[in-house]
Amino acid sequence: MARKGSGQVQKTDMVDGFTALRAVRDAHAEAAPSTVQSESIVDAEPQPIGTRLGSTAMPSENRIVCYECGYEFRMTGKVARLACSKCHILLDTGDHVVDSVWTEDLKTVGTIRIVEGGAIQGGVIIANDVVLAGGTISGGRVNAVKCLVLEHHNPFSRDFVTARDLRIAEGVSVATETELTYREVELAGRLSASLKAVERLIIRETGCLVGKVQTPSLVVEDGAGLLAEIDVGVVAEGVEAKTA
Repeated sequence: MARKGSGQVQKTDMVDGFTALRAVRDAHAEAAPSTVQSESIVDAEPQPIGTRLGSTAMPSENRIVCYECGYEFRMTGKVARLACSKCHILLDTGDHVVDSVWTEDLKTVGTIRIVEGGAIQGGVIIANDVVLAGGTISGGRVNAVKCLVLEHHNPFSRDFVTARDLRIAEGVSVATETELTYREVELAGRLSASLKAVERLIIRETGCLVGKVQTPSLVVEDGAGLLAEIDVGVVAEGVEAKTA
């Protein structure tokens, strides 16, 4: 108990029960190691710098060619509505499948797939990529602004089809006596023709080229077939050919 004397407060040797219990609790808290801290030190593993950044998917960048004015621009990601940066026309961004007779116009900056049962017989067909996957083209005007992809053996007439690039899928065989000219050609299937690839020719391990080819850049993977007269580096008139 505390007692007063001469205006000062002094402590006696007596300690009440509550004070004693609190002293014992504080002593135990100081002596015992922290369980939470110990587990954190033992179990924690260092995280590599940039882990969260590495798991972030960056939106892809697409090259768009306006099917009305021909202006080329780039777009990041996908949008529901897209207008040409030059002529400002609202563009169709969807992908379409033709599975029956088609004679009307169809324009998109997406992909048009012509599947079995599909037959282009008229109209103006324009898409960034046109995939011939079992259907036929016997009329109209088909323009693959970027790439014509052949996934089936069905023949087609170049009188109706134009494209910047050509890609022949694995298992597909194409033979023609008409000279073919494209910017870039990728062969995973077989092509028998006289070919001019203005920028590059790639022959995949499952691909084969028979005939004649003229290109400034030739990539042939292990296992690919090549039986052709090759002119490498001839792109424009006046440039001397290097024949292999």
